[in-house]
Amino acid sequence: MSENIQFAYVGTYTTGRSEGIYSFRVHPATGCWEPMGASRGVANPSFLAAHPSRSLLYAVSEVDEARGSSAGELAAYAIHPATGSLTLLNRQSTLGKSPCHVSVHPSGEWAFAANYGDGNWCAFRLAPDGLLEEAARSIQLEAGKSLNPRQNRPCVHQVTPDPAGRRVFVCDFSSDEIVGYEFDGASGRAVRVCSACVPRGSGPRHLTFHSNGKFAYAINEMRGTVSGFHYDSESGQLQPLQTTSALPALAPTENLAADIHVHPAGTFLYGSNRGHDNLAIFAIDQGTGRLMLVGHEPARGKCPRHFAIDSSGQFLYAANQETGNVGAFRIDPVSGHLEFVKNVAEVPEPACIVLVNR
Repeated sequence: MSENIQFAYVGTYTTGRSEGIYSFRVHPATGCWEPMGASRGVANPSFLAAHPSRSLLYAVSEVDEARGSSAGELAAYAIHPATGSLTLLNRQSTLGKSPCHVSVHPSGEWAFAANYGDGNWCAFRLAPDGLLEEAARSIQLEAGKSLNPRQNRPCVHQVTPDPAGRRVFVCDFSSDEIVGYEFDGASGRAVRVCSACVPRGSGPRHLTFHSNGKFAYAINEMRGTVSGFHYDSESGQLQPLQTTSALPALAPTENLAADIHVHPAGTFLYGSNRGHDNLAIFAIDQGTGRLMLVGHEPARGKCPRHFAIDSSGQFLYAANQETGNVGAFRIDPVSGHLEFVKNVAEVPEPACIVLVNR
């Protein structure tokens, strides 16, 4: 495929009008999207992840029961090289209820799913053709000890590998911890080696790594904060740097922080707020990794559950779940500020955006 072809895939909740995963062709110069259809047949494909080197896409089915099993599923899709259309390859049980996140190992040989409902996560070996094998490993986390009722049972919100693929990190929403596991790519064996805490009652949701591999940042859903860490790639330890608010000054408390990403250049960090319905912008000190709040940009819709930044660093796309729209923003490379361009798509209950370059 030509290198300037880019596709966008939007995962959704299918409890209403949504048909599944929506596909678009992206015009990189303008940031505009051209609809290419929808892939049906999998319930609540709410979170997606692309293979790092092959034309493959993976999606969780965020349900409590699937095909006679009391668990959700992970689905594998082939991406058509010319049209970007999706072909369902196979599905496997995630061995837990309500899987809400999927990621793919940098080697392209493993996929990981986080089960929010049962508080466990699992690893799937990927066959050479992209098919999912049965889950090779499932790890159960313990319940948290917070007084908040949302944290009185184990809830895994994300599982993601570090940039080198040596370790896997889990955002444990209930215990206010980010737990690191040494991961054996040959066997799929995972051994807990470290944990880092965020302030009590924060509810860590998603973790992202800086492109230099030295820093990591977690967005905390309950408190609307971002916790920064120095990452020691040799020991695997996350050493706390700071926790700072992602909300405007004097903002009311009704807010759930959602997603977080570092700009490809490593100069800025972005986070989304549901309730205040905005995108927080931080500058990153390249020496220390500390954050400085630059400002906020309205998401141009309600409940920005997820967003994606294109690989060129020119555009940010925000999925507004409650208003069913995807907003495009041009990124100022100097200031990091966001300029609203237009709504590029109308999608029922959008929950995740993945951009694929081919």
